[in-house]
Amino acid sequence: NYFIVDNDLDTIKLQTREGIKIFFDTKGDIDKQLDNLLVLKTQKLKDDFAKQKMIDLRFGDKIYYQ
Repeated sequence: NYFIVDNDLDTIKLQTREGIKIFFDTKGDIDKQLDNLLVLKTQKLKDDFAKQKMIDLRFGDKIYYQ
């Protein structure tokens, strides 16, 4: 819903309506990051997805979430 603008280099920050902050790496493969986000949402977290505060997709195949 919202893009957060700050001084973080090579990072796009998105905040959803639910308040989840999602971090993307602009130098990484955006399609792969979106695929990882989809797998996290549909297969790993499912109903717990909306309970997350932050999801960081900037580190390749490693996804950090809180």
